[in-house]
Amino acid sequence: MLGKHKASVLENCLTNLSPNYGSLWRATKRTCKLSSQNIPIKKSDGSFVGTDLDKAELIKDCFYETFQPHPNIFSLENNIAVAESLNSPLPVSRPVKHFSPSEVKFVIDKYPHKKSPGFDLITGEVARCLPKKAIIHLTHIFNCILRLTYFPILWKFSSIIMIPKPKKPPDSVSSFRPISLLSFFAKILEKLILKRILPSISNSVLPDAQFGFRSAHSTIHQVQRIFDAISFSLEKKQYCTCAFLDVSQAFDRVWHDGLLFKLKKILHPVFYLIIKSYLSNCHFQIRFGNAHSTISNISAGVPQGGILSPVLYNIYAADQPTTLNTLVADYTDDKAIIFINSNPEMASHNLQNHLTLMEDWKLLNAPPYVSIQQDLRMNSVKDEAKLYYKRFHSRLLNHPNPLIKNLAVPTILGNPLRRLKRNWCRDLLNA
Repeated sequence: MLGKHKASVLENCLTNLSPNYGSLWRATKRTCKLSSQNIPIKKSDGSFVGTDLDKAELIKDCFYETFQPHPNIFSLENNIAVAESLNSPLPVSRPVKHFSPSEVKFVIDKYPHKKSPGFDLITGEVARCLPKKAIIHLTHIFNCILRLTYFPILWKFSSIIMIPKPKKPPDSVSSFRPISLLSFFAKILEKLILKRILPSISNSVLPDAQFGFRSAHSTIHQVQRIFDAISFSLEKKQYCTCAFLDVSQAFDRVWHDGLLFKLKKILHPVFYLIIKSYLSNCHFQIRFGNAHSTISNISAGVPQGGILSPVLYNIYAADQPTTLNTLVADYTDDKAIIFINSNPEMASHNLQNHLTLMEDWKLLNAPPYVSIQQDLRMNSVKDEAKLYYKRFHSRLLNHPNPLIKNLAVPTILGNPLRRLKRNWCRDLLNA
């Protein structure tokens, strides 16, 4: 079936080639393009590896060291508390609602088209062609996973391909970007589980300052909050100290026991046991060129490319420390800390206090910009920005997050007296 599908896609591609639109030339250019030079990769001892198999094994060894929890998070007191909690019996609870074939079919149909398949080579196009009987059998498998609280081990296998980063030295392992390819049906099951657990974690667990991978939250909302804070400090002639942080290897270093310690308090026992099975006995394999490395174990982290991974990381990092009068803006593993004060020493001191707390804490539709084109009747940059911002601002008042709802005022938060002649984004409301 897969062979017929690939042959059909290739036949349609060749049939649609035409010299009139340049598609024939582009296809010929790609076919005749010279393959990239095979550049050796340097090992930590200064030696080099040249074959694809040796490169795959070298990268596998590096990733095995990466998929380990941070060595500085372990303390005897924390380990005892976490172990006691994980070994304690789960509360008695009612069984969860089973999945229906219509739910499974809906998630399959809504899955993005252009996604690479996992090791089983099953794509979304293939799954959409499944008959009703196959969907029913697939639903039975998903419901058995719910009943047994066991995530299949083959669905936890990651095939990792390496993509070279542009303008980076080609002889370094760090110059390659890993892309994890997971099983298609595993992602469908993750989507179904995520839909069930989101209502219990969205508002009660995640802090309001965390906007990453949450419904009706975007980077634009966080940029607006930071922009307002900086604008307020400039208008009031105050000092604004900022620290912008990015957690290194955030998804790869998540401590499984610490994450399960937090999940056990908030999730239904069935979903807790499924996620516990989802995180255990995970394996990966590196594919470099035509060679494959040996299979290796994953001891920490959440799967890159997994549907549940961003939400699990947000829960894991939800208890980060906060301080009074400090503005915090989070987007998954990116963080901005802002403190405003008329005294520069006080502003710097309070920001440093927050950074010290962070050091002690252990990790348990962009708007279109166009130019004036009268013949095409396109809007100018100012008109386009005004239209987009008014539409964006009109949706703030009814937002469930109070931090975003506070942005719905027509002036800068705090309503400072205008001192500067420059225009702020809210001036577009009256333009």
